[in-house]
Amino acid sequence: YSESGTYDFASAYHIPTFLFLGLIVAMFLGLTNSADDIIRDRAVLQRERNLDVRLSYYVIAKTLTLGVFALIQCVLFVLIGDYVLQIRGMFWIYLGIMFMTAMSGVSLGLLISSLVADPKTAANIVPLVLIPQIIMGGALIKYEDMNRNLALVYTFTRWFSEHPNKEQNKKMDSKLQVPFICQFIAMRWSYEEMIVAQAKLNPVTRRQDRIQREIDRIVARHDTRPESRKVHGWTT
Repeated sequence: YSESGTYDFASAYHIPTFLFLGLIVAMFLGLTNSADDIIRDRAVLQRERNLDVRLSYYVIAKTLTLGVFALIQCVLFVLIGDYVLQIRGMFWIYLGIMFMTAMSGVSLGLLISSLVADPKTAANIVPLVLIPQIIMGGALIKYEDMNRNLALVYTFTRWFSEHPNKEQNKKMDSKLQVPFICQFIAMRWSYEEMIVAQAKLNPVTRRQDRIQREIDRIVARHDTRPESRKVHGWTT
């Protein structure tokens, strides 16, 4: 929706939603691409083990192969998303963060595939892994609105504090805005990195920072000239 009747990037308030959705897609693709790979290759792995072939070779080859497919999928998603939403100058940043998120999904998928023996079971576990990433990623539910009991340090502090007053409670609340369990959620770090990159590494901000550095350099050079010191009566 745009007040002018035509879409423009300045009125695109749903950009954070798009970024979070992109990270969900990246992790989902990584999980689904790898969740049954080891299960399907279990007979081959057993044969290679009998031939004394190193398991690390298989893991490296499988990770590289899945990484290539994940990279292609992320490139297509970012290209289409940037074209539709008219996002400029952020392709490589988006791609790098999405690819790292996809590789974390690949790693989780390979772990699932190594622990279960049935592809159907692996497919049923994928949503169980993905749902906590979505809920605790920080986009759908703000961390300050989450249950504070999720923060173990916060809970233990309350336990050991016999009669905490209001100031102590406020101090603990302000220090523990992110629940402790969310520190282990990959989506939480990916989304934070994506939002910070969008705010600080977009073309407009980088151009403004470049201009500001140039202004500061000119001002500093002007202030250190002997002539400016004489004009302002700074010489002794």
